[in-house]
Amino acid sequence: MAINSAKKITTLGWDDPKLDAPRFSQALNGVSGLIWRPDLDEHGGLRVDCPLGGFPEIGDEIQIEYSPVGVAVWTPLEPMILETDPTGPLVRLTIDYNILGHGEFEVRFKVKPASDTDYKDFSVTERVRIDLYGPYKSSGRTEAPARIVFPTALPLGVDITQATLDLNPGGFDFEISSYAGFEDGDRVAQVWFTAVQPPDDAPSLGSVPMESGGVEFNLPISAFEDFEDGNYFGYYRLIDAAGNLSEISRITTGRRLKRSANLVLEPIDLVVPPENELVDIEVWKAGVRLAIPSYAWESGDQYRLIWGAQSSGLLPLNGVFPFEFTASSQLILDEYGTQTGAVSTRITYEIVRTGTVNKPDTEVSVDVDLSVEGPGAPTPGDPSPDLDAVTILGPASTPTPNYLNSADIDHASPIEAHFDLWTANPQPADGMVITLYWGSKLNPAGSRTVAAGEGAGDPFMIEVDKDAIAAAGNGDDIPVFYGVSRPGAANSNFSPSTSVEVDDAIIHSLDPAVFRNTLAWAVDPRGRITCSSLRPQGTGTPEGEKHIEVWIPPSTEFFANGVEVTFEFVASTGLNGDAPIESTRDTRSLTLDKNMAENGFIFELEPFDPHLKVPGVAPSYNSLWFQYSLDVAGTPAKSVPAVIPVRMLTSNNFCDGDPYTP
Repeated sequence: MAINSAKKITTLGWDDPKLDAPRFSQALNGVSGLIWRPDLDEHGGLRVDCPLGGFPEIGDEIQIEYSPVGVAVWTPLEPMILETDPTGPLVRLTIDYNILGHGEFEVRFKVKPASDTDYKDFSVTERVRIDLYGPYKSSGRTEAPARIVFPTALPLGVDITQATLDLNPGGFDFEISSYAGFEDGDRVAQVWFTAVQPPDDAPSLGSVPMESGGVEFNLPISAFEDFEDGNYFGYYRLIDAAGNLSEISRITTGRRLKRSANLVLEPIDLVVPPENELVDIEVWKAGVRLAIPSYAWESGDQYRLIWGAQSSGLLPLNGVFPFEFTASSQLILDEYGTQTGAVSTRITYEIVRTGTVNKPDTEVSVDVDLSVEGPGAPTPGDPSPDLDAVTILGPASTPTPNYLNSADIDHASPIEAHFDLWTANPQPADGMVITLYWGSKLNPAGSRTVAAGEGAGDPFMIEVDKDAIAAAGNGDDIPVFYGVSRPGAANSNFSPSTSVEVDDAIIHSLDPAVFRNTLAWAVDPRGRITCSSLRPQGTGTPEGEKHIEVWIPPSTEFFANGVEVTFEFVASTGLNGDAPIESTRDTRSLTLDKNMAENGFIFELEPFDPHLKVPGVAPSYNSLWFQYSLDVAGTPAKSVPAVIPVRMLTSNNFCDGDPYTP
């Protein structure tokens, strides 16, 4: 197009302009040239900023003139008289863009002072371009852009299945054809692959620059994650550099997305923890157990767990229902991230069958809390490297740290656990509860609350519960550590462990055994055991094969199915059991079953020989000493010894009939 660089008509003053050219804030560069069309609509026309040099006054008159580029005629617009004092040297006027229309124009202005009858100041000329027609549009003509071209991987009449998606991990390239009237700056403004009509009610998949020869747009596989089965159509809309939109492209022949096999699936079941219970760190470490309810299973079916925004890989189903499995702990951790407190997470599953994906209509909500107080470890539940390890000091073994003996246990002063409060963020705060653990998290050994005024780096002490030490027993490598929490918190933040030696300081005590079938004896209120105490009674069993019945009471603390109990017994001179006859010492052992552990049992002390040969006829008489014991994690648990007077003679014969010679 020819450009008119010098107008044929000149007016005195335009040849020697004293004012700067008008400015156009709606232009793409903010000064001149192409105007952004949406601004014309928003502002009601073309804004012209006229720099008047000095400050104008009330009554000054401004008149704008314009001329289409290439036309040697200037058209003046209605002058504007300033009715109020302008706030600066720029005066803004708005021209209805319907006056100018579509095209490129030269614009200038002149100013007549209020005190004069003639225009005195004239501006430099500036060019502006107004584009009112987007792609596929012109004066008196509007049409929809050409249909989007589907890729060969999505042929007409063939369903899009999961197998289709799996075979095309790079997505699908749709073609947007070239068109007449293409200009630099044209773009594909919006692209839709949707079942929604009209498509602009659905979210766009993106935007790409348009090219003169056409362009391809990639539909990624990830876009299908939120698509439901149904008929899908492709559309696009163009935009030019001025911001003019085209119509939405013509409707295509759609493609059917069919990933479901129409399976009827029930929501996933929470097994561990039960429904409505929290997944805390302990549950998370032990493993969250889920179950897929029964459905019309076929060999080859696979499942995928969806936990919030995370999903597992495909895993096989064996057809045994309910199908239980353990959720990936990493999957749960990735979803929880850096959140704090209990977070509600939606979970479900998908069944993948020969290219189709099926999932229940209903998701399940589960609350997860993997956060702790203070600076946690990278992996929830692990000891925090920012927490100080504990030091154990016993009142008798001090200054030797982390060592206890029986004198420490028996001492009137407490055993103490010492450490410094941490300095890393988040720092200690009053109200935090610090609990000491001896041997395991199941054995708390004391706690204390951080008080007001206690803070980072301060020394901290907890008195150790001696019963907790006893429960863990003896050992040269007992782990001792502490946990930080708040009242009502689901989790604790644990310190590294300290190895503590408890040197034969602990012996657990069991109730004494009880001798059965004793006979009253005037010499001792306990009575005594005689030949008549032997069982079974009668002559059917030789005396040497009979036994003494000893009742072992139940112990809920130490007895359990499968525990081995050892029995030790010895005859003694005198009635106190403290002068053992070593030739009579012996031991037996047996393994408890569930009934014995829960209800107690009779131990048959047999054969009784050589106890049968214990006289006990005259002072200082004789007695039987009896004790049972078991091992508790390396620490002995022993009964209080039971002692009973014994006389195993009838007249001058032993119980088995052998003669007794004093």
